[in-house]
Amino acid sequence: MNILILGFHVDSTVHEIKKINPNWNITWIGQEWQRKVFDDCEFSYENLQYGHTCEEPFAGAFQEYYQTVFSEFPYYMRMMTRVSGDGWVDWSFQEYINLFNLHYDFFASLFKERKIDFVLFSNLAHEGFDCMAYLLAKAIGIKVLMATQSPFPNKFFCIRRAEEFGLFDKLDEMSTLKPVTIEKKHFKHMPYLPPAPAYGINLKTANSLWKLFFDKGPARLMMRYYRLKAYNKNALKTQTFNDLNLNLPFVYFPLHTQPELSTSAIGGVYEDQLLAIERLSKNIPSDWLIYVKENPIQTEQYRGDLFYRRFKKIANAVLVSNKFDTYKLIQNCKFVATVTGTAGWEAITGGKNVLVFGYAWYRQLPGVFEYNDTIDVLEICNNIIDHKQVESQLAIIQSKMADGIVNNAYTAIYSDFDKDVNAKVVAENLTRYINNEVENS
Repeated sequence: MNILILGFHVDSTVHEIKKINPNWNITWIGQEWQRKVFDDCEFSYENLQYGHTCEEPFAGAFQEYYQTVFSEFPYYMRMMTRVSGDGWVDWSFQEYINLFNLHYDFFASLFKERKIDFVLFSNLAHEGFDCMAYLLAKAIGIKVLMATQSPFPNKFFCIRRAEEFGLFDKLDEMSTLKPVTIEKKHFKHMPYLPPAPAYGINLKTANSLWKLFFDKGPARLMMRYYRLKAYNKNALKTQTFNDLNLNLPFVYFPLHTQPELSTSAIGGVYEDQLLAIERLSKNIPSDWLIYVKENPIQTEQYRGDLFYRRFKKIANAVLVSNKFDTYKLIQNCKFVATVTGTAGWEAITGGKNVLVFGYAWYRQLPGVFEYNDTIDVLEICNNIIDHKQVESQLAIIQSKMADGIVNNAYTAIYSDFDKDVNAKVVAENLTRYINNEVENS
């Protein structure tokens, strides 16, 4: 089998996969430091992202699929701008078209020359260039498997398509079904979520500005600085600082931080969160409000002047202070609405229903309603969640998860993490996933 692997920044994971499967021909795209250290890491994310590795003569492979993949250009463009919209590049639309074609030819040539018949990602494709690998493989009919970390310590999901995220009944069991107990309350301890900063330039943003100055010079720094100032001014001007009346009928819509996987990869068209709020505003009774709360770590990206101009046109939407207690809003709202956010999980485990617009991992659990144009909000309000059913359904979902960490950021929430043990466990589980996919084809 000829496999293309993208990612796995816990570097020994790929080496363990090779040990278990010596007959697999593996091409590995990792990070730049991995390319410099390991001979078997041929390409890096950093070089591919902006087309620096795409220097071979034009190959013209798989041109019969070009139109199909190009029809997904808005999706590709969303992913590229999410990683290039913070001041690092300032490209024209045509330059992104050029990059699209560089990426297309690179992966088409790679797939053809190496006879790739399986593509494995260490996360949902959402970095930009990796979307091309995903879209082209899907168009050609090459099997795809995407791992992604779950919110539960030392557990990860594997899916075939982004739109299947949350539809875990389609996956094989990876572990024995075990009972799950969840305390019935909204509050969840999320150690990876930082406290809400005040609007302004916090330490993280300041560090980013300094890095931009040294890498790109004062002109690019000043451009981003003025965008940050405009964002802070707009946010403070639009939000209400008055005490909220929690006795009024309202739907709570907490915004995702953007750009982030939770909207860009699994939000569908509702990566545009204002579109979700606009649709919701036309489906609730005329005397209801939508209390919208900004994410505590949001920056100026995705929050330009037109975002606030458009928000103000939604007459029944109110932007509340990002300091307001999210749990008070969950507790007092008619229901929670979100694209795929953690607030939906917090809502249903405390007995409150949620309306989701994207592909939330919990979308098959009791109390979750998926948005459609004929959604009945009174039906959502009147639904009573059986907490025991939430626990039993979650147990089924967890049986579809595999042990291990595929995203370094999640080592912080697993105190027993051991790099070498994890690499072996993840490699074994990924091998099992891949073999199941091949056998079932």
